[in-house]
Amino acid sequence: MKIALHFVSAIALTLPVAHAQYTFTSLGALPGGGPTPEVTANSMSSAGDVCGSSSVLGTTHGYLWKPSTPNGTIGAMIDLGAVPHPTGSNWSICTAVSTYAAVGFGYDPLDMLMSYRALVFAGGKFAGASVGVPYVLPIPAPPPTFTPNSYAYAINDSGEVAGTWTASAGVYHALVWKLSGTSFTVEDLNSPSYTDWVLNVATGVNKKGQVIGYGDYKGKTHAFLLTPGVGLTDLGSLTPAPFDDSVAMGINDLGQVVGYSLAITPTGMRHHAFLWKSGKMTDLGVPPAPGTPPALGAPITTIAAAAAPPSPFQNSVAYAINNNGKIVGWANTAPVATTLYTKTPFGWGTAVAFDTNVGATPPGLATGWNILSMPWVTAGAPAVPLGLPMGGAPPPSALIAAFAINDNDEIAGLFITPGPLTAGFLLTTPLPLKP
Repeated sequence: MKIALHFVSAIALTLPVAHAQYTFTSLGALPGGGPTPEVTANSMSSAGDVCGSSSVLGTTHGYLWKPSTPNGTIGAMIDLGAVPHPTGSNWSICTAVSTYAAVGFGYDPLDMLMSYRALVFAGGKFAGASVGVPYVLPIPAPPPTFTPNSYAYAINDSGEVAGTWTASAGVYHALVWKLSGTSFTVEDLNSPSYTDWVLNVATGVNKKGQVIGYGDYKGKTHAFLLTPGVGLTDLGSLTPAPFDDSVAMGINDLGQVVGYSLAITPTGMRHHAFLWKSGKMTDLGVPPAPGTPPALGAPITTIAAAAAPPSPFQNSVAYAINNNGKIVGWANTAPVATTLYTKTPFGWGTAVAFDTNVGATPPGLATGWNILSMPWVTAGAPAVPLGLPMGGAPPPSALIAAFAINDNDEIAGLFITPGPLTAGFLLTTPLPLKP
């Protein structure tokens, strides 16, 4: 039975006296962003460092938010800068952070405003970058006919970086960069080639050096896992050919992978979050309908919900998984299989989490999808801004996407502010929510 089917029955949650399991913290913005800064939060390290991008002085720079104490809720943003250009705007974004360094991409110094290069920023252990001037990651032999793009999407604590580049016009190849002193070497994962495959994008790398991503497999998009000494594994799809399609987004140190795949539902083709482990892909379905919060201040220790109404959500994406079996991502109400809502708050996503530990109870995440925005789950989260244009039902909360979860079960992601604009959030717990 698929996990998503568990929600047709009654749900009973045993809660502590306090309604909140998480504490909400807004990450703020870089100085110079004006009265309406635009901020993203893309990744988090085991120490609670968060990275993303923030508008500043008419452009956007990657930032690193560092807590004053490891895994704390009080911290400050560091401007990670960008590759300088004397005559034009410099731009960067931080996509991932580990205890070693933060990585991302920005304008190509040789082709400003036309293409991008993968970057490693200062602020961690890496000594090859300085504050405000990131290190430009190398690419395989540059082709003579065009200026290639490159992007870094993940980094582990040993400094291995995963990403992609344009090997030829419009053709992307997955890359891995490996540390060599104060610099990096680069490897195109398609050399040597794999039969029937073009590995397009590497989206994650764990401490064992296992790399995940997605590529073209016989004309379809399939998620892959590349294990040192073992080789390439096709993670498959939730739906058989000719509708097979999957994308891997996150991996933990146990080799468990999450992402999203096309799924056949009673209302048509949708994207569903998946968990892949031990050779099997499991459909995580979509979250149930948001529940009714208890009266604030009431000493309620148990909430019993009647049989859940049909879920309003159509699509779901699993973006990250930690070593405790907790998964975070988001869901939306779009009537088609789309991830367009990752680009704009108008897609009305909602941040969600999933616990793979059967029987987990608060102060852990309840088994199954759990709306992080429920008032008894998250304390201090802002309300949904009023007066926003809506193409459908408003989201249940201002939290619209979760992108990272570390082994302390801290979560980072996006929330929506008046404008509408996006801002970064951090959710913290008194202790890891292990089963």
